Amino acid sequence: MKWNISDAAAALHESAVVCDMVLPGSSMPDDRERVIPRFQAAGCNFVSLTIGTGRWTLEQTVLMVARERARYARHSDKYVLVESVDDIILAKNEGKLAIGFNFQGTNGLAGNLSNSLDMVAFYYKLGVRSILLAYNQKNLVGDGCHEPTNAGLSRLRHQSH
Repeated sequence: MKWNISDAAAALHESAVVCDMVLPGSSMPDDRERVIPRFQAAGCNFVSLTIGTGRWTLEQTVLMVARERARYARHSDKYVLVESVDDIILAKNEGKLAIGFNFQGTNGLAGNLSNSLDMVAFYYKLGVRSILLAYNQKNLVGDGCHEPTNAGLSRLRHQSH
């Protein structure tokens, strides 16, 4: 029997769990209605949507999480909101797309370390599975990649509660 690389690749893809860990677009969430089905059609099983940015306040971030959770919960025939790895496997087995959330930056956490740790636990319960500590602009944790100072982490790293 001749080995066919395209058959092997197709079999590998079929058995794998394919994840896109950062789907940007928090500034245009309504565009996701058009974009997200393309990820599933391409074979993704899990997509992590960027729903928080370094420019948003705590209130704006919480409202966006609530809005996006409600959006995907209304379409449980197509999506599974992820709470665990088992939810990703369930979505794959049911032909649905698993949805999780991420933040680009830490502004949505609050203003000091003890509040921030509480907010991480809070957001985790709401489906946020990844938070970039610093992204483009300087924030509570450190300089972003677009900052001219390149100062690294802030003094926050030395605080404890």
